[in-house]
Amino acid sequence: MVSIQMRMRTETKWATMSNPKNAEFDINGAQPFSRNALVSIEASAGTGKTYSLTTTVVRLVAEQGIRADQILLMTFTNEATGELRLETRRRCREALAALAGAGSAAPWMQHMQATEVRDVAIVRLEEFLARYDEVTISTIHGFCQSVLRQAGLDGEAPADFDVVPNIDPIIDQVITDLLAGRLSIDASCLYGTKWKKKSDRKSTRLN
Repeated sequence: MVSIQMRMRTETKWATMSNPKNAEFDINGAQPFSRNALVSIEASAGTGKTYSLTTTVVRLVAEQGIRADQILLMTFTNEATGELRLETRRRCREALAALAGAGSAAPWMQHMQATEVRDVAIVRLEEFLARYDEVTISTIHGFCQSVLRQAGLDGEAPADFDVVPNIDPIIDQVITDLLAGRLSIDASCLYGTKWKKKSDRKSTRLN
């Protein structure tokens, strides 16, 4: 299992199960990526998070044979999801072209120059692209919605639930319903029902 986490900071770390201590993460390192790893990419805006993430996916496919249906990529917005889907596919195509000799090879491909290793990577990338629609790339709330729907009767959510982008209208409606219900019983509560004392008629209490 490979877990890739993205955080908004400026450090990149790499840790493996055999070496749990953080080490510097080199996206173009010559050492093949491992399945048994946790990668945490912490970077500020515009520093290459998308490049690092998509290249990590390509390397795991080419080096470890990760299948399309084994990959889950999640982000925050629908726009970012679309960008991530396009960039991941593009990165795979670029790697495939480079391995086939039709493009410039990235530094991490140097250890794949042996014919046998290169041929295996080409087959893996071709199969990955052929089944690219099986990759799950979604927003966080979109993925949660998918899981709830797949749970069916085993889940606690109603079968016909909808995910709304803005809950403010729902909050307004709940407040309106509560007030309307209360006022329909006793309209005087709108103005206050008890005077504290004659000399302090400006102070009221709402029951």
